[in-house]
Amino acid sequence: MGDDSDVDAIGSLLADECARTILTETVEEALSAEELSDRCGVSPPTVYRRLEALEAHDLVSKRTHPDAD
Repeated sequence: MGDDSDVDAIGSLLADECARTILTETVEEALSAEELSDRCGVSPPTVYRRLEALEAHDLVSKRTHPDAD
């Protein structure tokens, strides 16, 4: 039963336009949540929620880069 629910969850996630945009925009380069917010046309909290869901299904991973300042 777990496999079916995972497939359903991933299918629902991929049906979401914001999640698809995040995946498309991050194929070539890592982007910050702020950059993704601009590209997706949604608020940063929405981007963070989608990123959490995508990460939970191993579709994205986090990277932390220190600020030069």
